[in-house]
Amino acid sequence: MKYFLIFLVLFTQALATYSQELSRLEMRNKFQGCTSKENTETLYLQLSAQKNVDQIHSGYYGAVVALRAKYNSNPIKKYNYCKEGLILLSSAIDKAPHDIELRYLRLIIQTNIPSFLGMNTNVEEDKNTILGRIESEKDLPLKTLVSQFLLKSDICTETEKKKLASI
Repeated sequence: MKYFLIFLVLFTQALATYSQELSRLEMRNKFQGCTSKENTETLYLQLSAQKNVDQIHSGYYGAVVALRAKYNSNPIKKYNYCKEGLILLSSAIDKAPHDIELRYLRLIIQTNIPSFLGMNTNVEEDKNTILGRIESEKDLPLKTLVSQFLLKSDICTETEKKKLASI
């Protein structure tokens, strides 16, 4: 009985932790921290447990589903995680097409998927949308994060990188 009560308390605490609503900034920070299978699975569980979902939540959930492929050794599961994650992320983008954070998420996922899989069809579109809207973005940490990614990537031309560096 004693062990059952301890288990029940721990389970309730874990459930409360996973079911807390995450803000946009919390999702962004936790996603950036997904550098291990454990961190990725923890964020996946947290996002799975959330009740009130909006486009940004759906986008991060899709990105984390796709990111799970990185930590799986089964090629079929890797493919399915990427496919499912990108479908969820693209659906969120369809509902909020001007949100550069969603475009950024899809861009980082698609630029890290091998091109022979055919899942990187939106790279140019997302890059152009971001470049067209980043100057007017009010969220400075997001603006910095996205700019740094684009400056380090090989998807931008030197002219585009100069424009980004001046923002």
